[in-house]
Amino acid sequence: AAGRAKEVSAAQKVASQIADLSISIRREAGENDRLFGSVTNRDIVEALAAEGVTVDRRTVQLAEPIRSIGLFNVAIRLHKEVEATLKVFVIAG
Repeated sequence: AAGRAKEVSAAQKVASQIADLSISIRREAGENDRLFGSVTNRDIVEALAAEGVTVDRRTVQLAEPIRSIGLFNVAIRLHKEVEATLKVFVIAG
């Protein structure tokens, strides 16, 4: 039980860091703001790492890759009991 409480506490600490962040990912875009390619959970993990937050790519809850420009709220499931929401801005570049 103590080990589980420690895991939840660590996950909550990372969740509070994520809640305070918003990340921008620059991608080439074509007509109607459609991306050439997509933004995947791996891209989000790399952007978080650049901000000093380390998470496993399996914790990023994307139903499908992001394929357009805009603001997206992405769920990060850090523990069974702890989930954070990350604001991801996909911008044309």
